[in-house]
Amino acid sequence: MRKQLTYLFIMTIALQLSSAAPLLAQQTRLPGPADQLGAGASVPVPVTVPRLIAFNGVLKDRIDRPLKGVIGLSFALYKDQEGGAPLWTEIQNLQFDDQGRYSVLLGATQREGVPIELFTSGESRWLGVQAQIPGEDEKTRVLLVSVPYALKAADADTLGGKPVSAFVLLQSGGQADSHSTKTLPQKATLKGGDTPETFSLSGTGTANRVVKWLDESGTLGDSSIHDNGNVGIGTTSPIIQSKLTVAGSPGSLSVTGYDGDWTQGGNRAFIDFAGGNARFGSASGGGSATGLHFVANNLLAMTINSSGNVGIAKTAPLSRLDVNGALTVQSGCHPAWTTNMLAIDLCGSAIRFQGGLNTVPIALAPAGGNVGIGTTAPAAKLDVQGGQINASGGLCIAGVCQTNGNSAVTRGITYLAGCDTCSVLADTDSQRTIYFNVVGPMMINSVTCFSDAGTPVINIQRDAGSGTPTNVLSSNLSCSASGTNSTSVVPSQSTLNLNEKLDFVMVSAGGVAKRVTVAIKATVN
Repeated sequence: MRKQLTYLFIMTIALQLSSAAPLLAQQTRLPGPADQLGAGASVPVPVTVPRLIAFNGVLKDRIDRPLKGVIGLSFALYKDQEGGAPLWTEIQNLQFDDQGRYSVLLGATQREGVPIELFTSGESRWLGVQAQIPGEDEKTRVLLVSVPYALKAADADTLGGKPVSAFVLLQSGGQADSHSTKTLPQKATLKGGDTPETFSLSGTGTANRVVKWLDESGTLGDSSIHDNGNVGIGTTSPIIQSKLTVAGSPGSLSVTGYDGDWTQGGNRAFIDFAGGNARFGSASGGGSATGLHFVANNLLAMTINSSGNVGIAKTAPLSRLDVNGALTVQSGCHPAWTTNMLAIDLCGSAIRFQGGLNTVPIALAPAGGNVGIGTTAPAAKLDVQGGQINASGGLCIAGVCQTNGNSAVTRGITYLAGCDTCSVLADTDSQRTIYFNVVGPMMINSVTCFSDAGTPVINIQRDAGSGTPTNVLSSNLSCSASGTNSTSVVPSQSTLNLNEKLDFVMVSAGGVAKRVTVAIKATVN
């Protein structure tokens, strides 16, 4: 809830008086009191007195920071300190200094200023101020204490708000008439019984050109604004398809105002200036969602849809950035990898892809054609630093492939016990660690044994590191000169995992053979 504070401000009233221009006086001359009173008599000429209220203030935003730059402010007069509908409103674009201070003349945007009728009742009037920035509320209302008296004083030379001349009734020839004469400066509303008056202006000008005063003596002439249904500034031929055409050199369009409410006004495009930023956008204004299209040379260049997705040469972007065509990244290094994001840059001679928080990016070095993972300076065609390579679908190196599924690779493991010139093999010629697995999980399918003489009996054991090797074959295998094969593999011992070993076991040498060759067939998983 806002603090209930009452501020008393002493207001100064700026009453600007200006005499009617000679041309205006001549063109609006009607019989008046002077004609009735005779030659030499004079009657004060009524003038319009703009009623302006000078007001100074300081504004800060919701987090107590002073407002700066040019900002739109809404001013409203109320009967009560809180609640109720405003009696009068006005919006002005004002310049704030670095401390959030501003000055304003209330009523400056309206020809006759602040309506005097607001202060004729003698009741208090409260002023509310609201910055035209999304999320900003109206500030605590302040009490105006001296304004009613000053504005009433400005009305002292009138009767009921009308000058004395308004009550002088004349007929043609100087006789009294039953209808009051209307003068142009009065701008009074006609009531029952009044006769509308017609005022004529003389002079020449250009068709469809908006007229302006050329001097303070009443001279009229053409302005630079042309209106033939479409408005042209600086051109007499506004584009038919555009309601406003700005031409000439210089011919830019400058906007310093602020769009107060995007939710109003229906679907529309807008240009404004707020918070130090120039903005071009679309507003739904209570209607359907809207987006933006940027066109170059009659071709769609960029789209921003209602979800905020950006499309380059795309009418319906599906992601935050959707590019239809090539994407070029110029040389430049990303300043820091500090947030979860995907970033692409060309830093030196390396194309870098960053993903995640504070991680080393993937780097491509186009000069050498090297790819680095975990390093920005790859020294080989593929340089992986900081971890292993996991390839669930298989991996091929120098033409040798390791895959899984139906494309599994068959590996042959061969062991030779003894030799042709060695002595006869004995039962003690078993051998530990004939194979150490550095490849990965593999399945042992079969074992084949050859001997140069006799029928030695052997087996293969799996050493999983428990200290007790276990037979791989369900039964011992007798070797032969032509080779004896066995596929009787113990299921629980058929898989040889990474870093596990195979041992050769001589069950019975037979006292004849000098050489035994064992071939183990395995499938790499």
